[in-house]
Amino acid sequence: MLCVGDSYIHFTKYGGVNSGRVLKIGFVTIMDVEHHAKYAKDFIITEKGNRYFIDGTDGKFYKILKHFTDSEMQSIEKIKSLIKK
Repeated sequence: MLCVGDSYIHFTKYGGVNSGRVLKIGFVTIMDVEHHAKYAKDFIITEKGNRYFIDGTDGKFYKILKHFTDSEMQSIEKIKSLIKK
């Protein structure tokens, strides 16, 4: 679950990839007469001011656990090039 301040990566339903940080979390209330239920639909507001539903409607969101440093990326690229050979 995403929390305020978390970094995220967002894979859009159109094939794009975005990342950012969560500024706020909220929900809207849905009145579903057909299913006799009232429920909450969660969303996030990003630091850029965009609002996304995190139930899959607006793509898939994942919490970023770690950002790689430049030296780590160089090591990863070296390993990738060795594997290709």
